Amino acid sequence: MLKAKANGNGRVSYFNPIWLIEHQEEASLEHEFVDALNNGEIVAFYQPIIQQNYQSSGFSLEALVRWLHPTKGVITPNIILPIAKRLGLMGLLGMVIFEQTCVDIKRFKALGLKLKRISVNISSEQLFSPQLINQIESCLKEQKVPTALVEFEIVEELMAGDFQVLSTQIDKLTDLGIQLSIDDFGTGYSSLSRLKNLNVSKLKIDKSFVDGLPHGDEDICIVKSIIGLAKGMGLDIVAEGVETQEQASWLFENGCDYLQGYLISKPIHADDLLTLMSQQNDFLKLKLVFNRYGLVCSLMSCLIINEFIPIIVSN
Repeated sequence: MLKAKANGNGRVSYFNPIWLIEHQEEASLEHEFVDALNNGEIVAFYQPIIQQNYQSSGFSLEALVRWLHPTKGVITPNIILPIAKRLGLMGLLGMVIFEQTCVDIKRFKALGLKLKRISVNISSEQLFSPQLINQIESCLKEQKVPTALVEFEIVEELMAGDFQVLSTQIDKLTDLGIQLSIDDFGTGYSSLSRLKNLNVSKLKIDKSFVDGLPHGDEDICIVKSIIGLAKGMGLDIVAEGVETQEQASWLFENGCDYLQGYLISKPIHADDLLTLMSQQNDFLKLKLVFNRYGLVCSLMSCLIINEFIPIIVSN
């Protein structure tokens, strides 16, 4: 029945024994997920968000959920989030990641990293919870983390829901000193009048629009429009999914404030981040040098090739 419904109304589906195996595996993974929330297997990975002058101004991070499964390895959000939604555990999952983020903020700052803030994704189940504000306040006080170091990201689709409740919750969060951004902007068909009346400070351009830069006419038009809209409303703008130097150069030249994507780094564990971001190299400039030699330089690989840079530059 579920398979037939998934294929659309009025469809007929014949049973396939593979479905039973898939269902049993899914049920087993759901059971393991509940245990994982309580035994430390659900962790935050971090992806840097940088400006052109990030070495002097500092860098931001986005916290992204990962499941460090004992036998399956690292499990990504496309598996985790549907399980959490089916089990009604999105709120608990969000708080687990937020609590770990607060712990890691203290750790990063104590080690002298130039961290501006960490953004955490917040689901509709979490955002509309009457317990949210108290939970956030309690965690921040317990870990002694300044609210200015925290930012929440909400997906654009939430703006189409109960706007009064949404606006009230956002105002309560900003009253605490927490900034908010709209994630995946341009994909959710949101009302500009609603955006105008929401207390947010940043828009994030969805990767699907960045992929075609700097040559796709439609993507250029869309991205320029989003940047112009953000600037006109006094909002910062972040481009997600930046993977090439060409994209980075075009975005900065056209007024984008921040970049995020594999060009800078994949999402990585906090332990790896401490090593990588403590380096004093200008990673964007390094990419320019190495691209001339047909090599790919990422934030992670810079650690390996750092000692060879003077030789390559001198040639």
